[in-house]
Amino acid sequence: MKRNAGVRKRKKSYLKLPRRHKPLKIRTSEN
Repeated sequence: MKRNAGVRKRKKSYLKLPRRHKPLKIRTSEN
């Protein structure tokens, strides 16, 4: 459960990043 919370925070961080950086690494982490 704690890991899920961390992923949620990372998603927000990636949303703040410019669209140039595609959430490829985050998608791999989710899988």
